[in-house]
Amino acid sequence: MAKDDVQNMMALDVYLSSLSDEDYAKIKDSLRAAPVAAVPLQSWDVTSQSYAGIITAAAKIADRAKVQELSKKHAFDIEPELLQLPYQALVLTDATLKILWVNHGFTSMTGYSANFAIGKKPIFLQGANTSHASRAYVRQQLNSGQPFKAEIINYRKNQEEYLCEVSVYPLTGKNGQITHYFALEKEIA
Repeated sequence: MAKDDVQNMMALDVYLSSLSDEDYAKIKDSLRAAPVAAVPLQSWDVTSQSYAGIITAAAKIADRAKVQELSKKHAFDIEPELLQLPYQALVLTDATLKILWVNHGFTSMTGYSANFAIGKKPIFLQGANTSHASRAYVRQQLNSGQPFKAEIINYRKNQEEYLCEVSVYPLTGKNGQITHYFALEKEIA
């Protein structure tokens, strides 16, 4: 089998994650054109909402493409290396913290759909056991204009609480002013 024979590949997500952006661009059209064939089950993927989620290589590629699209649409600069960091959920807000986009990992982690989250501020995930100190720290760090990491108790749609590690990166526009915030989130077991 040829290295780029995507029609007969058993571990397509592993293969795609190994490609450079240039190599991926060369074969992406063949991915859409490849017919879906019935293949015997080769492995089991077992996940649950409470598991410290695994993001597939294909999902990371989709996230990277969407973030690049959003950076062009909203004219902000983002370092491509950010998406190489570990995460489960991605959240993009405007400068007022209104959510503009979340990835599929956000829905898996929180139980809230993208349609529900968009237009709200991330504070909707907080609840009774979210400490005032954590909230104050996040506000202080946002006002500093510098990237930061924080741990905060959030709540899923079913009201189950979880400890969330959030890494927040201010994004700037052409004038150097902060126009958006980009958050990488993961549940801490």
